[in-house]
Amino acid sequence: MIKLIFRFTVKEDKIDEFIAIGTKLVASGRKDEGCISMQLLRDSKLMNVFAIIDEWASQEALDKHSKNPVAIALMPLLDETLEKFPPDGDVYSVVI
Repeated sequence: MIKLIFRFTVKEDKIDEFIAIGTKLVASGRKDEGCISMQLLRDSKLMNVFAIIDEWASQEALDKHSKNPVAIALMPLLDETLEKFPPDGDVYSVVI
């Protein structure tokens, strides 16, 4: 399994826009073959900090997801809402 963790710092005046775009992005990604889970999370203290955490069955499934046309269309819109670009992102392989 593969886990992705992306952390986003969003412009204060773009939070609602980020949530709307992020919701569409996650909904689309959840439909991709091999997606075990995908969540949009908000920091409990810093209201303009969010994370998207994905879990994929394999690297192959993740590679296919990277070609998702909805994600490709939404990412530039999401990027426009960010205070810090690019977002922090890490890829992990599940050990146990």
